[in-house]
Amino acid sequence: SKIIKELVNRYNKLFNFRMPYVMIIHQIPTDGKDYPYYHFHFEFYPPYRTKNKLKYLAGCELGAGTFINDTLPEERAAELRSIILEK
Repeated sequence: SKIIKELVNRYNKLFNFRMPYVMIIHQIPTDGKDYPYYHFHFEFYPPYRTKNKLKYLAGCELGAGTFINDTLPEERAAELRSIILEK
């Protein structure tokens, strides 16, 4: 919960407003089979590309049931890490 809270606070500070987001939780399948490669994880999808520009889902995103990020994840992660949070 501390990690999620920190991430949400970083998103809020990114554009200086409360950032809406979609949080997706992935867990191991529950069919009783072994999935040693699978790991529990979260994905966050904020709808803003910039402070004043919303991202709209395109046809391929709606058809595939996924979000496409048109930037490199490493760049966005570095941007979020660079945000200084008050303690």
